[in-house]
Amino acid sequence: METIFSTNEGGEEEAGGILNFNEFKDRVIRSWKWLLLSCSISLAVAFFYLRYSIPVFQSEASILVQTMNQNNKELAFLNELNIPVGPKVNNISNEIEILKSEELLKSVIIKLKLYQQLFLIGNKSGIQRKEIYNESPVDISLYNSDTLIHPSGTLHYYITIIDEKKFEINLANNRKIYQYGEKCPIPFSANYLIVRRSVLYEKKWQGLTLEVTAIPITSYLNKLRSSLFLSVSSDANPSQIFLSLRGSNPSKNQVTLDQLIADYEADGIRERNRIGQNTSLFINERLSLIEQELGKLEVEVEDFKTTNKLMDVQIDASSVVSKSAETEKLISENQIQQSLTNYLLEYLKKTNGFNDVLPSNLGLNELSINRMTDEFNRIISERNQQLQYAREENPNIQRLEAQLTSLRTTIEKSLKNRKSALQIELETFKSNENRFNNRFQNLPRFEREYRNIVRKQQIMEELYLHLLKKREENEMALAATVGSIKVVTMPTFSMTPIFPKKQNTYFLALLIGIFVPIGIIFVSELFNTKVKTTKDISNQRLTVLGEIPFEKENKDILSELSYKTALSESFRMLRANLAYVLPENNGKGRAIAITSTIPKEGKTFTSIKLAVSLASTDKKVVLVGMDLRMPKIPEYLKIDDNLGISNYLIDSQLKADDIIKELDNKSGLFFISAGTIPPNPAELLMKPRLYELLEELKLRFDYIVMDLSPIGFVADSYPVIEYADYVLYLVRANYLDKKMLNVPASIVKGNKNPNLGIILNFSDFDKKGYGYGYGYGYTYGSMNGSAPKAGNKSLLSRLGNFFRFS
Repeated sequence: METIFSTNEGGEEEAGGILNFNEFKDRVIRSWKWLLLSCSISLAVAFFYLRYSIPVFQSEASILVQTMNQNNKELAFLNELNIPVGPKVNNISNEIEILKSEELLKSVIIKLKLYQQLFLIGNKSGIQRKEIYNESPVDISLYNSDTLIHPSGTLHYYITIIDEKKFEINLANNRKIYQYGEKCPIPFSANYLIVRRSVLYEKKWQGLTLEVTAIPITSYLNKLRSSLFLSVSSDANPSQIFLSLRGSNPSKNQVTLDQLIADYEADGIRERNRIGQNTSLFINERLSLIEQELGKLEVEVEDFKTTNKLMDVQIDASSVVSKSAETEKLISENQIQQSLTNYLLEYLKKTNGFNDVLPSNLGLNELSINRMTDEFNRIISERNQQLQYAREENPNIQRLEAQLTSLRTTIEKSLKNRKSALQIELETFKSNENRFNNRFQNLPRFEREYRNIVRKQQIMEELYLHLLKKREENEMALAATVGSIKVVTMPTFSMTPIFPKKQNTYFLALLIGIFVPIGIIFVSELFNTKVKTTKDISNQRLTVLGEIPFEKENKDILSELSYKTALSESFRMLRANLAYVLPENNGKGRAIAITSTIPKEGKTFTSIKLAVSLASTDKKVVLVGMDLRMPKIPEYLKIDDNLGISNYLIDSQLKADDIIKELDNKSGLFFISAGTIPPNPAELLMKPRLYELLEELKLRFDYIVMDLSPIGFVADSYPVIEYADYVLYLVRANYLDKKMLNVPASIVKGNKNPNLGIILNFSDFDKKGYGYGYGYGYTYGSMNGSAPKAGNKSLLSRLGNFFRFS
């Protein structure tokens, strides 16, 4: 045990913050048992959490979206034939929105029945749950009036596999056994379930329970969106999209990504085929009308020949025909262009909405009209794509519609201008033709009429062949249309879950196990304002004369000091320190006043033990009870308190010998009790008769140990303190507030008695590593009660002592 004698007089007050780091560190080290227990509990919780939590797996895939500036080498031969294969993607952000669109995700959910989740319940604990998907032994469908439907609300039930013919269903706490394929009515609903045995059924499923949860498609849609992550690659390849999906079943994630990519590609192909399909409808309609016209012309030719009784008409005017051949060709091409122009104008009048695309690549010679038609179709396609994830009030949609309206007006105006120009050209060609026709004035009338009929027939035949050619080209384009994506990485998954991760979970549990006790210690230290160690006292420039540990004393309070306890050793140390600080008194005895700030700090017990310790050195010691309000010495010594200090001060007839009593079997140890409790103890202790008594006691005894009342509440003891040769001031550890140290400091600074030393009572030597391996401390209960021996302690008591929080 260290020498407990320290002072900070004359030095500067130690700078201390709210929390002393060294004390905090020492307390953490002393609490290693709690750290060990906390870490063990945290790791155990982490183990059970990893065992029974549902893991989350991640599947990944990547696709390459072909943009407008990317050439398709496989379809290069179609480009050489001037056959369009559909527009390419020109905005990668739009494609990401399409991938997450409600229509596309709903299609995937319905096809794969993702709204229906099956969990396999653990055999032993019933806690562990594992989601199964493509290995389920049963197939479940929901019906209403023999019509397959989807759940409109959440449906939760359990299915227990009995054997290959029967199963038990627990629906709304209603258990019933059914055959596979039977109708299972749903309570409070017209719907029913049909459970069929799947091809994956095996005997290993018998006796196992499946937990089934079916939720509305819209609810699962939000869940799927939150677990689906899409991102674009770096600038080096901005057209590559990475897809990742998180869920509790890795194979389910993979199948979902596969279906999402397939549906996305099919949706893109359908969108690109819309233009070709509309063009095909337009061409077929035109061909039907031309076939009717050709049929009429053939009948007209037949009637003409029959009327004129001609089998064959040959005009021997080769020279005139050769000169007019070029003019006739120009007239024919002009009339074809006029027909195509009229057809497009009629189509524009019939289609006024924003959903109908214009026929393209019909053979118009006006390149500007062809370009505007292609641009018009491209904007319609872009508008339809954006409508999948935006409303018509969206500014982008309205902007596209404004462009379509303006472009439609421009196309219509251009077609009218083109029609007028073709009419002017036709008149010019006919004027030239008339010059040649004048040369046929001498030909028979029927030859000229026949020629006109043949010309009309040739025009219709050429137009018919032209549209047939365009129809074949359009069909080839439809057949050659491919998706705008290429799968770079097929959906793959890892059997290692991304959450929870075993190493991270155990590491986090270990950190929690370490920092929870440390945090508790930190908070308790931060808000603890009690005196804990001698350092708190030294900071107030007070002398620390000794420390008394906490120990359950087994013997009588007046027993001789044992050499086996830290309590006895602490009083010996206090006795030795007093020898250094007590002043010389010219052969007289020295008066030692023992007091404290508040009650229950142990001053009476310390007074008795100090008196016993001093008497054991063959000194004559008297113990004086000066606490006239709550005297405790008679209670501790188990004696009657008939005559004492109060009686002596009131009755002048009493002498010192009348109140001085010798303790039995204690040579050299006497005591004076407090006496009858008076109504005015403060005034009583100020009488000169008290000082006369103390002077007499100094002449008769070596030490006068005075047990005073607490001076933090009452002022009774101040006169006695001023008279005492030395003041022992009791401070109970972890009980007295640090602010109350101002009371003993004021005694020293106010020169009421500069000879003052602090005794830290209830000091915990265990926390400092002091002592010799014995039990420490004492209590203020019954002093005759014997503490249990170490070997007889209960297991609960020993565990409590082991995990006593420092």
